[in-house]
Amino acid sequence: MHLTLKKETVKPAGLNFLQQQARFDDFIEFFNNERTHEALDMKCPAEVYQPSTHTTGLSGGKFVVSRVAEA
Repeated sequence: MHLTLKKETVKPAGLNFLQQQARFDDFIEFFNNERTHEALDMKCPAEVYQPSTHTTGLSGGKFVVSRVAEA
């Protein structure tokens, strides 16, 4: 994706930060929701995405904050 992202969004570059960010946003929208992917059996990533149920670093849905004492 990185080479495709570069070809589609930075050559030529946007005239300012907001224009460039809009190009990135448009590309990601297209890449995830419209462009089919051979590796996904010609589906879009949004069609097959499932949120992770992995909760590393969380306890009961909340972050655990631990203090480390200086030695």
